[in-house]
Amino acid sequence: MVTRFQRSRKIQTHVIDDGFRVESTSAELGRAVGVTGSTGAPGRTFLSINLAVAIHALGKRVALVDADPHLGAVAVQLDLAEDRSLVYLAHEAKLRQVDDTMVSRHIQSASGLGVLTGRALAGLGDVVPGSLLADVVGLLRRRYDVVVVDVGALDCRDSQQAALLCQLLVWVAVPTKIGTDLLDRTLSGPLASEARTRPSLMVLNRLRGPSLREVDTTVRRRYGMAVAGAVADHPQSCLQAEDSARPAAQAGPLASPLRRLGLEVASALRASEAAPEPGLIAVRPKSPTALAGGGRR
Repeated sequence: MVTRFQRSRKIQTHVIDDGFRVESTSAELGRAVGVTGSTGAPGRTFLSINLAVAIHALGKRVALVDADPHLGAVAVQLDLAEDRSLVYLAHEAKLRQVDDTMVSRHIQSASGLGVLTGRALAGLGDVVPGSLLADVVGLLRRRYDVVVVDVGALDCRDSQQAALLCQLLVWVAVPTKIGTDLLDRTLSGPLASEARTRPSLMVLNRLRGPSLREVDTTVRRRYGMAVAGAVADHPQSCLQAEDSARPAAQAGPLASPLRRLGLEVASALRASEAAPEPGLIAVRPKSPTALAGGGRR
């Protein structure tokens, strides 16, 4: 496992262009990471964006897909156009078969990522069928090393299908009484049973009080998965990131801990790839100290 971030690497600043295309240089497929959790706003989109940026900082080609079937927020947080998105791609796919060229027309560039935004209005699941999302993610895995998918809350069939497209799931949870209750309901529900066959780990958002080591022990015992990292409550930094449309993993007090989280997830991806059978994986950060930071959905 890589134990520290290479500080000499420069992270690309936020840019938007008229098209973003990455040519495949390998016959091997990239890996898909799904970010999911309970209902509410535990910070799935915040973690999806910053996780993608952190993995990109490791030298990986990364795509970010907003597949939240209820309400996509990636376009808003990155200040991207909404007329080139998964929804518009779905309308175009009704006329002809989806291919690499079609997907490229709807991808935008932000902070070095290839971004396929979702829908800023509720109802994505009614527009984008699971088969189309599977085709899109499959095409992106041919061109990128890692595809980060904002699955949304695991509370409907559409989000479950999106989760099952991924080789690793990152569960975002808020360690409060309400947050724990919502996560319990999600993980004990019928939709989670199949999704939990995927290698999984947990990220705690807005952690207050207990150390990461204490929470990690509880989470392992309660849910059977390890905590890859924790993000302390830091709303001011998150507001600044949203206002500037610049991911918190690029600069500021959250950058270093979010990059460390990217290292943990990258390590988990390698572990899941080497695992002989699907299932939950145990990932323990090198340091038990909670990662500083914070996030809103």
